[in-house]
Amino acid sequence: MRDNNNYYFNPSAINRHRKQQAKRDGAIYYLPVDPCHYGHQSPRYVSDGHCVECRRNWHKTGSSSESE
Repeated sequence: MRDNNNYYFNPSAINRHRKQQAKRDGAIYYLPVDPCHYGHQSPRYVSDGHCVECRRNWHKTGSSSESE
């Protein structure tokens, strides 16, 4: 019998599902469960999965976004 208190939470699977659903809906962004590599909890682009905040910082500085 499965114990519901030990439910395994898999953020990668949830993110993959959200991205696929957003792509089907024709959306530009999707909301991930976990933050990006730099800790931003912002939407990500459906096209490539990049963090919107990281891309914004990258365009401001002209290089990789290592804010915070």
